[in-house]
Amino acid sequence: EVIGPLEFRTWFAGRSVCRERGVRWDGRGFVTAARAFEPELPGRNPFFRDVNRRLREEARDFNSSFIRSTWQRDWTMWTSWEDLWSLSPFSDFEQTTLWVIEHATPTLVSVSADSYAYTGGAHGNTDFVAHNFVLRNGELAELRLAELFRPDSGWQTVLHRACIAELEEMYADWPPDEDKPDETTGPRRSFVVTPAGLRLFFAPYE
Repeated sequence: EVIGPLEFRTWFAGRSVCRERGVRWDGRGFVTAARAFEPELPGRNPFFRDVNRRLREEARDFNSSFIRSTWQRDWTMWTSWEDLWSLSPFSDFEQTTLWVIEHATPTLVSVSADSYAYTGGAHGNTDFVAHNFVLRNGELAELRLAELFRPDSGWQTVLHRACIAELEEMYADWPPDEDKPDETTGPRRSFVVTPAGLRLFFAPYE
């Protein structure tokens, strides 16, 4: 049983959740909003149910964290009601996070998320998050990148150089330093396991 992105988008869906906070009157004021789409795996597989629960929790945590941080930071900027009412909807802050099932079997689910946030300035920015859930001793666990390779195989150097070569082909402005494989293969690197192989994510300005 394999569930991939095409089938996901075709025959089962999820839910969108949104949180907003702000003050708006007659088209003036300030609102910060966070939206997330959380997919839901079908069926009665207990592993799938656990993954669904984790994705629901993370989607809501993403929204709550953004609302809390932007509201606390930017509410203090407005020293008077006149300042607040001078703002138009173009001053609003927003975050949109889209979770996608990249690959799913009864014992492995890989998911990724594109998270776009605008908090003022010339433009917003996009970040990536990924999880690879597995069953380990009957419990939900996350697969680490290092677990996909033999410890003594030199995999970090090989993977690091392959990433640099591909990023350079894409004309990346700041490819990783060739002498620092941890920049590519360290524990903070987001990745997914797909039928086509391993995919690593590099955010803009990284």
